[in-house]
Amino acid sequence: MAGPYPSASGASGRPDPEGFRVVDDHTEADAGFPDDPATWPLERLTTPWAVRGRRFREGLKRPLPPAWSDGIAVFSGLKLRPGKLLLIAGEPGVGKSSAALQIVVDCLARNPELKAVVASVEMSPETCLERQLARLARLPLDRIAAHATTEADDARLGGAFAVLDGIGDRLMWCDEPHSLRAAVRLAALTGADLLLLDFVQEMEPASDPTQTDEYARLSALVRDLGKLCVERDLAVIAVSSLRRSGGANYGRPGLSSLRGSGSLEYRATDVVLMSRHPEGPNPGDREHDDPEARRVARRGPVGVLIDHAKNRHGPVDSFRAIFEREHQAFRMPRPDDDLGPTSAGPPDPASFRPLGATTASPAPGATPAADDPDDDGFDVY
Repeated sequence: MAGPYPSASGASGRPDPEGFRVVDDHTEADAGFPDDPATWPLERLTTPWAVRGRRFREGLKRPLPPAWSDGIAVFSGLKLRPGKLLLIAGEPGVGKSSAALQIVVDCLARNPELKAVVASVEMSPETCLERQLARLARLPLDRIAAHATTEADDARLGGAFAVLDGIGDRLMWCDEPHSLRAAVRLAALTGADLLLLDFVQEMEPASDPTQTDEYARLSALVRDLGKLCVERDLAVIAVSSLRRSGGANYGRPGLSSLRGSGSLEYRATDVVLMSRHPEGPNPGDREHDDPEARRVARRGPVGVLIDHAKNRHGPVDSFRAIFEREHQAFRMPRPDDDLGPTSAGPPDPASFRPLGATTASPAPGATPAADDPDDDGFDVY
């Protein structure tokens, strides 16, 4: 998809697949320059202001096209566009993996020219699609996973499959999900504009795939992702885990809670942190001693606090959502959800909407998705 967004080179569109060798092999020789920066010519080191300034002034005259995420439910305010590196992090069971995939699926459904690549080290394509099917059809995930649907479900399944069929040829799954190099190559060959990596701590960087030190490996990977966004004009959604602050619970995370290199928060254009809302439904369902009570509780909804903790191009904010785990769906709270008062008093109605969003209409046939806990045959991500 060429699209109306300017590329890093100032021209419209994107380089051909071979252009990704600069990122893949981490060598400037492929770009026609020697490896030693001390020998680079002036034109390799800087772009004259006469050229850059002209591009900048001309660009200001053109309004930005709508963001891909405009109009999707819950996450519309993220304003997903080319060049963004969106990091989604949270404790296990709050929905970060499926929320990321839901953003991708709903963006594809609303943007018929958009293409995306998914590299998931945690879930197979079939597992991801089961979750999306549960979300779109509003059917329990365990019934879909067990192939236990009935004829009464056919109408809902038909509508869900219609959405998935409509994006099927634009949603590519990377069969080497641990390799950033493979995911980038697939994006280049298919003309994809959006790349989902789940999760980032398990990926091999393109520049140093043999690195074994976690800190150094993650730092190299994040540098590579930054190059992809800035130089190749891709949008990247990266799912990240958190480090524990001690004890059994995570608490409300901050930017310093990201696991691994500090370059994660530095390189990301947007950081979304997800945690359980302390006054929402089922805030402590992991505390049930009885296995059956725990299993039932873990199928219920959970209140999620979503912090848009970093936004390089706008204000930061927090909002609350409900994660319906049975249907793998995020939705905005309703008055009857009773998230409870906060220390500042009753909740502001504006906090029931994502940052920058006035309405949250779902993609055609869709309701946003979420992640799911582990003790009943589901995995924790």
